Amino acid sequence: MFGVSPAYFISRCGDRFTPRNVIEGLADLKALGFDGFQLEIYHADTIQVWTGGGFGEIFAAADTAGMTISQFVGHALLNAFSDEAALLSPWGIAETAAIAALLPPERCPVFTLPIPAFTSAVGLTRTLAGWTRIEQRFVEKLGAMAGTIERRGLQVALEVLPGSLVGGIHGFLTLAERLQRDGVANLGFNLDTGHAWASREPLALAIARLGYRIVGTHLCDNWAAENLSLAPGSAGIDWPAVLSTLRATRYPGSYDIEIHCAADEATAEYAKALRFVSAAMNHTPVEEAV
Repeated sequence: MFGVSPAYFISRCGDRFTPRNVIEGLADLKALGFDGFQLEIYHADTIQVWTGGGFGEIFAAADTAGMTISQFVGHALLNAFSDEAALLSPWGIAETAAIAALLPPERCPVFTLPIPAFTSAVGLTRTLAGWTRIEQRFVEKLGAMAGTIERRGLQVALEVLPGSLVGGIHGFLTLAERLQRDGVANLGFNLDTGHAWASREPLALAIARLGYRIVGTHLCDNWAAENLSLAPGSAGIDWPAVLSTLRATRYPGSYDIEIHCAADEATAEYAKALRFVSAAMNHTPVEEAV
């Protein structure tokens, strides 16, 4: 299945896009050949717009259009982890629960928590003991949010941005094991190829290491120098290696394209990217998973 990330709606309508913007864009997506899309709440001050009826309207419109929702991206929840004050506050825990309560697992199976770059300021972070407290609080707070999502029957996933407290792919795998001991059964990973490549991760190796934990995708490109979301095939990522390794993991989910571009370029850019990824998939041999 091929879909789009929320960047499609951001490109068309800006980052304050509404449920109505999503609904109005589904026919165009279907005409381009896409099978699905992702939900997102981008700004915290719009949570009520989506939870107050927006989700239900989109579910109905998706049924009418014959489109599948692959995941929800909680971009608005970035602020729960952005700096020391945000991390130490309770903000984000109740908000996560309120959103998850309105996402039926059979309609939207994955709930992704983006983890942003952490902004350090003078405070706890000035000492080793302080950093230890920051790391403990990160695990505690993330565990509370992830646990709420899992109890709803949703698959929880992280989208790891460069500079986050997660610490890249290796840090994610360590964190997943720690949270599993704390009761989060199966922490998943939303593979944003742009974030990983901008973090200088060796992508094919990272995908192989992540394996079954990959439960969603944001397929985008850049030159490993800046965290951009360019069209797949337009920059420095080795897509045959990425796609062959991803298929070798037996990844069962949607291949969702992410491009940030001008509104008048969105249709052409996404159509071109779909052709590129589809062709690359068709010419990529499926290897046996290790």
